[in-house]
Amino acid sequence: TPQIVSQYLYKVFAEKNPKRIFVPFAGNFVVEQIAKKACPNAEVISTDISLYSRAIGCGITGRNIKIELKPEYARLFSEVIKHEDPLGKAAQIIFFTEVAPNLKKEHIPYYRSLNRNAVQMQGKYMKDILLKLEKAKEEIGDIVFDGRDAKYLIDMAGEGDIIFYDPPVLLGDYENMFEPMEEMFLYDPEPYEEMTEELKLVQLADMVQKKCIVYWRTNNPITPPNKFIQVYQYQYKYHGNYCIYSN
Repeated sequence: TPQIVSQYLYKVFAEKNPKRIFVPFAGNFVVEQIAKKACPNAEVISTDISLYSRAIGCGITGRNIKIELKPEYARLFSEVIKHEDPLGKAAQIIFFTEVAPNLKKEHIPYYRSLNRNAVQMQGKYMKDILLKLEKAKEEIGDIVFDGRDAKYLIDMAGEGDIIFYDPPVLLGDYENMFEPMEEMFLYDPEPYEEMTEELKLVQLADMVQKKCIVYWRTNNPITPPNKFIQVYQYQYKYHGNYCIYSN
């Protein structure tokens, strides 16, 4: 979530000061940090289905998750797999999110050099990642992380709850982004429903009916559905805008 959007969210969260704030698409957990800073007494509940976000969410909330590096990689990265606690598992995932795409390009000298560096410096990189995760855990504080499809979180929300609705824009985008890393691990994928434009409209209507306070982020202006108006727009390039619509 870009900083300029974060500033707006902080303002509206603090103004509304709800008892609960829902984040159905956690991503990098930026919104959760903003929510806890703006409303320290609010219950912040988030979810996501990518292995990346699930590992981080379980890591910062101290929940174990089944993640095991495949043997052919474990031999190379013995320092990485030493970290078996929930936060350590999250650090493993972050490490390989960066490293995994390069491992597929070992035949190119530049990437072969990066891979050699990743193996040689793995202990230091893991230490650095863990320090950042510990800081994030401290800033986020006590949140609830579900780790399932967004629909389960939306079902939980009710009147007066704030929902920051930021679903994937391009189908398959996140799957492609995390595929190299996910191929390196043994884990249980979380089932989810494909986020089509039709499903977004159904979920938005459901949240309105339940009298939730919805902030829906889009890339560029749209013709909003019934009950929604544009409340925020920031043009970050000549043909690109961050927009938020709300009921």
